[in-house]
Amino acid sequence: MPTIAEVVRKIEAIAPAALAESWDPVGLQTGSLETEITAALLCLDITSSAIARAKAARAELIITHHPLIFVPVKTVRADIPEQQLLYDLIRHKIAVFSAHTNLDAAPGGVADSLALALDLETDKWQTVFPQNIEIAGFADAGHGRYADLYQPIKLSEIRQIVVEKLGSPGCRINTDSNPMVSRVAVFPGSFSEEWIADLDLLDIDTVITGEAKHNVALALANRGIALIDAGHDVTERVVLKPLAERLKNDFPQMSFTVDMGLDYNKVAF
Repeated sequence: MPTIAEVVRKIEAIAPAALAESWDPVGLQTGSLETEITAALLCLDITSSAIARAKAARAELIITHHPLIFVPVKTVRADIPEQQLLYDLIRHKIAVFSAHTNLDAAPGGVADSLALALDLETDKWQTVFPQNIEIAGFADAGHGRYADLYQPIKLSEIRQIVVEKLGSPGCRINTDSNPMVSRVAVFPGSFSEEWIADLDLLDIDTVITGEAKHNVALALANRGIALIDAGHDVTERVVLKPLAERLKNDFPQMSFTVDMGLDYNKVAF
């Protein structure tokens, strides 16, 4: 059977750590690279239910998008909820590997998966903010993707596509008008305030993202850029099944389980 090190090398070939933001603690967070594994679970977040599902699948490895450990921990206690997750993982010998902003930026990663999931009729998707990192095969890596629609459609129609394709009935917009959409950009997860000014240079008229602060939504509206806030989870979980399939092709002897996580909109809407 393969080792965790072998699986990690494959994930890092898909999304090199060099693509991650400097603040982002990607990589192996618990466990040993030398451990042989038969099963892995993929999820957005480490939760008690994700750990329970990993146990049920007899997974020795959880591949998660959001890192469990963002800041150093001083204790590992079973009576503190966040630390209990780490305590359980160590106790049950389940390793955790995180691919976060590097997977967002990588070709075929979260941004591309979001664009593909929306299935809009567009020209070729291009990278909004290329990272210009000299890694062979990663010239298109970077934050966000944008494309021109073959035919402009109303914002309300784009919003309905987002609702149907991503399962996000609670998605919001930042305008009370219904403009025509011609050039759309997608940003999985959170939309960063530092990106606002550069969108004008690309004539982007609509942004689809997972979440944005109120002042960011207002700043976009003031520039005539529509914002569709679909929900952090639904704009990122689109990468889980494609990633599992890619890993399964390389490790056919292993089983890969996808945990889609909490459906934040299920009750509220």
